Amino acid sequence: MEAELKEILNDLDSLRQSLLDPSSIHMLQSRVEHLTKLAKSAPVGRTKVKDMSAEVVDSNPYSRLMALQKMGIVDIYERIRDFSVAVIGVVAGLLVQNTLMFLLQFGQFSPYLGYNSLKDYFPTMEMRPNPQCSNAACLERQKEYLLEKPARDAAIRAKMEAEALLVPEGQLHADNEWDIRGPKFQDALPEGLTRELPTADEFQKPPAAEAATTTFDDIEELRKQIDALNAD
Repeated sequence: MEAELKEILNDLDSLRQSLLDPSSIHMLQSRVEHLTKLAKSAPVGRTKVKDMSAEVVDSNPYSRLMALQKMGIVDIYERIRDFSVAVIGVVAGLLVQNTLMFLLQFGQFSPYLGYNSLKDYFPTMEMRPNPQCSNAACLERQKEYLLEKPARDAAIRAKMEAEALLVPEGQLHADNEWDIRGPKFQDALPEGLTRELPTADEFQKPPAAEAATTTFDDIEELRKQIDALNAD
């Protein structure tokens, strides 16, 4: 396409020099029609590389795929597409796990999300900004972060001092190993509301029924009662 355009430019130069020559104009018209047909045809795509270089260099767009092939993860680099779904699923799981640990404040979350498959290791390094970044907006944000850093450090120190001053309450019971505590409710209810059931403090157990006891004056009275039962 570039060669065709260069030829058109050359024809235009020759046309400027000889405007009275109709052959030059006819030639230019035919070339323009040829370019129009090329534009209407299927878009030109990049041809698939048949024999790809196995050299892992920055200039090779397939360097990462070839590195996976050299490490023995895949035998043929085209098969990496079969593993892409699993890789995306693992990355999504790591993102969700790290986000939940940050939001729920449990576990050890990391500002750097990564996984070293060769060593089975999750790095926890902290990504720091580049002071020599070429982006002006990035440099501006770095200056704002440095200016706000003393205020953040002071707030963190104040929070730590306040937590240190709090005296932890002792266990309610000596055998309360896990220090389990019930919620503290207010007994006073708003006006117009009543409890459907009594509270535990107001609930009184019903008195136990006294066992019926029969006293006999003597053994003779007991014998008379037994004889009366046998006579019936």
